[in-house]
Amino acid sequence: MRIYHLGGRLFESVTHLLTWGRVDRFKSELVEKLGVRPGDRVLDWGCGTGAGARKVLPLMNGRGEIHGVEIAPNMLKLAVARSQPSPDLKFSYTLRNGFDLTLAEPADVALAWHTLGVLPGDLSARGVEEIWMNLRSGGRVLVTDMYLPETKTRWGAIRKSVARFVARNFYHQNFGGSVLPNLERYFETVEILHRPNLMAYAFLGRRRDEPLEALRTS
Repeated sequence: MRIYHLGGRLFESVTHLLTWGRVDRFKSELVEKLGVRPGDRVLDWGCGTGAGARKVLPLMNGRGEIHGVEIAPNMLKLAVARSQPSPDLKFSYTLRNGFDLTLAEPADVALAWHTLGVLPGDLSARGVEEIWMNLRSGGRVLVTDMYLPETKTRWGAIRKSVARFVARNFYHQNFGGSVLPNLERYFETVEILHRPNLMAYAFLGRRRDEPLEALRTS
């Protein structure tokens, strides 16, 4: 079953049910740390239904631009339908996998909500690089993803096994562990937050300005 091929509303409902809505509250906490300002250009890499980008809209105060990139048509359709553009607030969307992306103007802020970790290791690294290439100098990034925390209890081990099965078979989550090291290669770490009860972590960073080749080999 490919959960990303479900209708956008059904996908949201299933995900909300599986996480009891706690991941949504975690996202709300994180955007406050990102420092989004009115007039910012925001790249939502793997935007899905646009739920993540809507978290930053109150901080933009009706001014700026959101550019969403998504590979699943059913998800992107809902994101477009929910957009409320105005003369000072622009929305643009691209139906593609996010690779070889070149924005007309580099973004000030980039978001990737649980999207990089569902890619194989080599594509995950490429995704991080694509985000880096579409951010301005000093641009800010927020990435969330899954991880499996250590546990010493029987209940914790059962919960971890169930979460691993659901994540791998329904969300195609890759637990190879390559996302965070690649993020630290391309972005200066501002803060890393772990939420063991959600099996989720968040990386907040700032774009490094070294040449691309130097970052690839660092």
